[in-house]
Amino acid sequence: QNSEKNQLFHPEVFVSYKKIKKNIISAGIDYRYMQFTRTAVAEYNQFAWGAFLQNETDLDQITIYSAVRLDNTENNEPVLSPKLTILYSPFSKIRIRAGVSRGYHAPTIQELYEEGYGHSGRAYRFGNPDLEAEYSFNSNLSIEYVPTSNLQVFAYAYKSNITNMITPVYSGIWAENPDTSTVIDKWVRTNVHKAEIWGMELAVRYKPLEKLKIEIGYNYSDNQNSSTGTPLPYYPGQSLFAKVNYGIKISNKISATSFVSLRSVKDRAAWNWKPASGESFDNSNGLITELADYQMLNAGIKVVINSKTEFYLKASNLLSQNIEKLDDALMVIVGEPVYSYGLILNF
Repeated sequence: QNSEKNQLFHPEVFVSYKKIKKNIISAGIDYRYMQFTRTAVAEYNQFAWGAFLQNETDLDQITIYSAVRLDNTENNEPVLSPKLTILYSPFSKIRIRAGVSRGYHAPTIQELYEEGYGHSGRAYRFGNPDLEAEYSFNSNLSIEYVPTSNLQVFAYAYKSNITNMITPVYSGIWAENPDTSTVIDKWVRTNVHKAEIWGMELAVRYKPLEKLKIEIGYNYSDNQNSSTGTPLPYYPGQSLFAKVNYGIKISNKISATSFVSLRSVKDRAAWNWKPASGESFDNSNGLITELADYQMLNAGIKVVINSKTEFYLKASNLLSQNIEKLDDALMVIVGEPVYSYGLILNF
């Protein structure tokens, strides 16, 4: 539909050190090279590299995870993102986890360089090479209750506050429009808004047999533009999910684990950045478009040989459900199964 092509090269390496009493130190580096092109975006590339350092300290009833990550993205200043998580087990059957962290999002190639991308109507979207990065402050809290060795009840809640949010803003008429017979309105990505995202998840995990695990749960997420009180461009809605894992021992050296999972997603919506029908052409309150519900059925199997060689096969979307997305225009991912397979070697 829009002749889009993405290329990504992303090597990474990490190491863990466990020789210090009650501590596990981990560190790693990675490099990312991205190349992107599509209608109204010339071919651009972007590189970035990052590094992290983490320490896990076990103090009997309390475990402390502290970490910091450094990101250096092309044309952006290096950014440090710290993270702290504390796991507290006041009783053998209860675990409480709380965490805070800083998030970072560097502008993508299309956010920087897109030019005159649109669909039916006079509203066209543009990138902005002067964009600054988005930042967020994140907090989360979870409680796990384990009444028996084969039953676990899990509750999780989170919230993120985002600053410098990148949002298309009306910026007048596109004077350089190559088709001068039509009037084109420029909507330019700009760092203008603050945002809040919050959500929760409830889950029950049950192990009726040594080789059988069952999980069911519910997920809900919501958000708003703190500057305007309106929803963000994408509203993820809510979902119900279930998953069954079953493991078998084929021989002393060969074992296998299989799974089947089902997720039912509903109440999604997206913000269509062009003005709603009947609104003024410079009205920034885009049309809210409801996206169709869907059910995602996946299944897979992994075979392990001598604990060192793993073969896996996964099938996604076995119900062949169409999935709607909205990125400038309403798009549909055709409902058909997708298969992935691979080999993992452990040295």
